[in-house]
Amino acid sequence: MVELKARNNRLNFVQIGNESKDRGSRSSSSGFASSKLSCLPLISEQKEVTTNRLEFDRVGLYDRDDERSILKHCIRRLTIGEASTELVFVDGNSGMGKTSLALSMKQDIERVGGVFVMGNYDFALREQPYSAIASACDELCNEATNRLGKTQFKALQEEMFHSFEGLDLTLLHEIIPATQQIAPVLDEVDTVHVDKVRSEDKKARLLVAFQRFIRIMSSMFNPLVMFFDDLQWADSNSLELIRSTCQLKNKNLMLIGSYRSNEVYSHHAVAKMVDELRVLSEKDQHLNLNEIQVNNLGIAEVNEYLMDLLSVTKKDDTLSLAKLCYKKTSGNPFFLKTFLTMLNEVNLMDCNEGQWSWDIASIEKSSLSAKNVSDFIKDRMRRSSKGDIVDLLLYSACLGNTFEKKYLYMIWETAKKQIPLQHVLDESVQQLFIEPVGSSQYRYSHSAVKEAAISLISKSDFDKLKHTVGTILFKNLEKDYPERMTFVLVNLLNHCPRRDVKVAELNLKAALQAKELAAFSSAAAYATEGIKRLPAETWEEHTNLTVALHSVGAEAERCLGNIIQAKIYCSTVLQQKNVSVLDTMRVHSVMIDMLEQGNQMKAALGYCLDALDTVGCKFPRGSMAQSLHAFAAMKQSKTPKYIPDLDTVDSLVLMKDPEKQHGMELLEAASSSAYFSGNKMMVFLLCSRRIKWTIDYGLHTSSPSAFAVLAGIFMHAFGDWERGQALANLSLSALSKLKSMGQKVSEPKTLCRVNFFVSTWTQPPKAMVKPMYDTYKSGMRHGDIDSACKTLVWLLHCELFSGKSLKAVEADCRPRLAEIEDLKYEKWAVVFRLAWQSILNLMGNSSNTIELTGTASNEEVVLKESTDSFAKLHLVHFYKRYLCAFFGEYQEGSEDSVQYGDQFMKTFPGAYLGFDPFHRAICLYGATRIGKQSNFRKFADRIRSLIKSWVEKGAPNHVHQLSILNAEHAATGGGSQYDEVCRLFEKAITDSIEGGFIQNAALAQERFSDYLIEMGEELEAQNHLKKAIEYYSEWGAMRKVELLQEKFGEFLARLPGSFQANQAHRPRRSCG
Repeated sequence: MVELKARNNRLNFVQIGNESKDRGSRSSSSGFASSKLSCLPLISEQKEVTTNRLEFDRVGLYDRDDERSILKHCIRRLTIGEASTELVFVDGNSGMGKTSLALSMKQDIERVGGVFVMGNYDFALREQPYSAIASACDELCNEATNRLGKTQFKALQEEMFHSFEGLDLTLLHEIIPATQQIAPVLDEVDTVHVDKVRSEDKKARLLVAFQRFIRIMSSMFNPLVMFFDDLQWADSNSLELIRSTCQLKNKNLMLIGSYRSNEVYSHHAVAKMVDELRVLSEKDQHLNLNEIQVNNLGIAEVNEYLMDLLSVTKKDDTLSLAKLCYKKTSGNPFFLKTFLTMLNEVNLMDCNEGQWSWDIASIEKSSLSAKNVSDFIKDRMRRSSKGDIVDLLLYSACLGNTFEKKYLYMIWETAKKQIPLQHVLDESVQQLFIEPVGSSQYRYSHSAVKEAAISLISKSDFDKLKHTVGTILFKNLEKDYPERMTFVLVNLLNHCPRRDVKVAELNLKAALQAKELAAFSSAAAYATEGIKRLPAETWEEHTNLTVALHSVGAEAERCLGNIIQAKIYCSTVLQQKNVSVLDTMRVHSVMIDMLEQGNQMKAALGYCLDALDTVGCKFPRGSMAQSLHAFAAMKQSKTPKYIPDLDTVDSLVLMKDPEKQHGMELLEAASSSAYFSGNKMMVFLLCSRRIKWTIDYGLHTSSPSAFAVLAGIFMHAFGDWERGQALANLSLSALSKLKSMGQKVSEPKTLCRVNFFVSTWTQPPKAMVKPMYDTYKSGMRHGDIDSACKTLVWLLHCELFSGKSLKAVEADCRPRLAEIEDLKYEKWAVVFRLAWQSILNLMGNSSNTIELTGTASNEEVVLKESTDSFAKLHLVHFYKRYLCAFFGEYQEGSEDSVQYGDQFMKTFPGAYLGFDPFHRAICLYGATRIGKQSNFRKFADRIRSLIKSWVEKGAPNHVHQLSILNAEHAATGGGSQYDEVCRLFEKAITDSIEGGFIQNAALAQERFSDYLIEMGEELEAQNHLKKAIEYYSEWGAMRKVELLQEKFGEFLARLPGSFQANQAHRPRRSCG
C-alpha cells in the first residue's frame, strides 16, 4: 500500500478517514438590495433517514503511521533546530485525503507550543490575489492575540513597530488586515500613499514585508506551520509569495501545500514552482523538501477499512462488499465514504444490536449500482429538506468554499424561503455537506460536495444565479464593506455579459485594489472585464470611468511586460478628443516608462517634450536650437536674481493649478530622460523651467529634486561650486517646507541627488556615511526602492574609499546585498557585487587580483550581459582600474583608462565618481615610469589638472590625491630634482594620513619606494616599502601584502649595512 521513493523524500501513500477540514477561515463582508431569484432550482421531496449511522470518525486516519511519522520528523527537525525551512507538497486527485493528512498534524504541533494555520484557494475566486495567504495570516494574527501573554504580545508589537514602517506596514495591512490588531498605524504622518510608489517597487516591498512578517511570527511560535490547500487554483501572485517564502532560512517555519495532480499539468504554474523548489532544495541545505503523493485504495485496503468500520474480524465477511465498493468508487476515500453513507441512508446497510448487515444482491439490484459517486451526493441533496439544502449549497457555492451566515441571510430573505435558514444550516451540517467555522461562518466539508451541488443545474443557470446573488449582496451591503469583498462581488457580477456601468465601476475598484497589492495579472483581468461592460457611447457619457479603466489596464499590462496591449490602451485614450490633458497623465507616464525600460532615452525625451507641448510648455527640438537656448539661459543664470534666496523659498505656497502640476511631473520625467540620454543642454533647460515654475506658481513635490539637479549642473557643468552649494541648500529647504505642509514629497530622491551631486564632493567620505544611511532608510520608508538600493551601493563606496578597514566593510556586504536582491533590483545588485568582489580580491579571499570573478561576482557573465547596458560595461572597467592601481597592473589599467575612462564620466555626469580619475592617473603615471610612454603621461597630466581644479574649488577628498599625483608627475620627468620629488612624496604621505586615507598612504609609500629603487636609494626604499606593507596590512589588503612580500622578500630581508648608498645623493632620513 505504501510506496517510498528516495529522491526528494517523495512519499506515495493512500488514505482513508475523517475528511473534516478543521481549518481557519477569513471573514468577509459586502453589499446590495432586493432582486428576484428566477433561476433558483426546485428540489425533490425529502426521504426519511435512518438513525443507525456509520461511525466514520471512529476509524479516523486509516493506516497512516508511516506517513504521519514523516511529517512528525519534519516538525521534530524544526523544534530542535536541525534544519531550516521545511516544505511539504501533497498531491493527488480530489477526495484522496490530502487535506486530512495535513490537518492530522494540528494537535501535534499545538502540543509542542507551535501553531497551525490554513488557507484554502477557491476556483470561483482565483483572480482574488493572496486569498488563502491572507486567510492563513489572519488566523495567525488571531492566534497571536488569543494565545500570547501580555509580555509576549507586547514584545511582538515592539518587534512589528521596529521592523515595519511606511510602505511596508501599509502593504502588510492591505494584504493581511488582521495585522492592524498587532501593529496599527499610530500616526497619520507615518503613512505612505501607496499609489505614489512605482508598481515594481511595490511588488518587491510586498515580498520583503511578508517575509519579515513570517520571520517575526515564527519567532513567537515554534514551529509555525502554514498549510495552503488547493494550490491548483492559486493566483500567480500567491505562488510567487510562497516561492519566495520557501527560500527563507527560517528554522521555525514549515509550509505545506496540496494540489490536485490531475489538474496540474507539466506547464502549470504550480508544477513549475514545485520543479524550481525541488532544484533549490537539492542545492540549498536550508530548504528540506518532501513530496507526498496520495493514491487510491486497493481492494485489500478497502476491505481492511470496512472491517474496522463495521467491527468485523474475518476478511471474507466483507470481501464481496469491498469489491463492490471498489468497483463503484475506484478506491477513492471520499467517494467510498459517500457510497457507504448512501447504502446506510436507504437501508441497504443496517445495524441491529451493534451488528451490521447488508445484502450484496439487493445492493446490485438497486438503482445505486448504476450511479457514480457524484450522483450519490446529488441524490442525498435532493432527499433533504424539500430542496432547501440544495438551494443553500448553491447559494453558498457562489460565495466560495467558506461563507458567512450574514450573507446567506441576505440571499435567503430575498428568496422568501419558508424554512428558517438556521434550520437548513443545521441539517446540512448533520448531513455532512457543510461544517461550522466559529460562530458565524461555514464551509463545505469537501470540494466534491460543492461541485456536485453546482452540477445540479446547467452552467448557464449557475452563471445567472451567481449574477443574481452578486446583485443582492451589492444592493444590501453597506458602503464600507471590507475591501476583500470587492473581489467576491465583482467575480459574481461578471458572470452576466451585458453592459452595465455599475459593474464596470466595481471592476475598476477591483483592478485598483489588485494593483495596490502588486497583483498585476488580476488588475489587468479586472480592467479588461470593466471595459467590456462599458456602454457603446462610453467616451462621451462616462469619460472619467473609461479613462480610468484604460489607464489602470495600461499600468498593469506594462508591469506584466505586455507592451503591445499597454500601448493599445494608451493610444486609445490619447486618440479621444474629449479627454482633457490632465486625464492623459497616467497613460503618458506608462508610455514614458515603457520607453525608458527599453533603454530608449532619446525617444522618451522626445515623447515628454511632445506631451509638454499640450500644457503650453514648449522647448526647442533640434540640438542646435537647444544649445542656443541653453547658452542664453546660462548667461541669464549668472545674474544674482536667477537663484532665489532661502527666504523666498520659505515664503512659497503650494502649487494649486492642476495643469501646472501635470507639467511639473512631465518636466521631471523629461529631466531624467535627458540626463540618461546625455543631453546636458536639455537637462539644464528643463531644470531651469522647473525652478521658474516653482517660483511663479508655487512649490510642487518635485521642486526639491529640481533644485538638487540644478545644483549638480552648476557644480560640474559650470564649475560654480558656491552657487551649486546654495542650490543644494535651497533643495533641502524646499523639502523641509513641503514636509511641514504635510505633502508626500519624494524625500529619498532629493537626498540622493544632494548627496551624489554636491555633498560627496564637499564632505569627507566618513562624514557621508550617516547621511547616506539616513537616505537609505528614507528610501525604504517611502517606498523609493531605486533610491534606497542606489544609496546602499554608494554607502559601500564611501566606506571603501574612506580608508575604513576592508574587513569591517566586507562584513556588511552580504546582508546589504541580500537586501538589494530581496527587493529585486538587479541593476544595483550587479554594481554592489562588483564592488564586493574588489574588496575580496584585495583581502586575498579570491584567487584573482584584477579579474572581478569569485564569491561575489563573475566578470565574464557581467560583460556578456553588458551588451544591452552601456553603464554596466563601464562599471566593470571602473573596478578593474581601481584594482589595477593597487595591484600594480599599470599597463592594463592605462590602456583601459585611455579606452574607457573619459566615456565613463560622460555616462554618469555629475554623480560622485571622483576617485576613478585618481586611479586612472596612478596607472597612467605608473606605466609611464615603466615604459616611458609619453602619450600616457599626457592623459595623466590632464587628469591631474582636473583634480587640481576640484581642490581649488574646495573638494577636501582630493587634496591628498593631488599631492600624490604631483609627486608622480615630478617622478616621471617633470623637470624636478630628486629632493623635490622626495619632498612631494613625503607631503603626499602626510596628506593621506591626515585625511584618514590609509589605503592611499600605503599606495604613496609603495610608489615612493619604487622611485627610490629607480634612483638607487635602496635603504631608503626598504624603509618606505615596509611602511607600505604596514599600511596595507592595517587597511586589510592582505593579498597586496602577500604579493609585495613575494616580489621583495629578499630585498626586505637585507640588513641596512648591505645596501650601497648612491654617492650622487646625500643620505636622507626615512619618511613615514
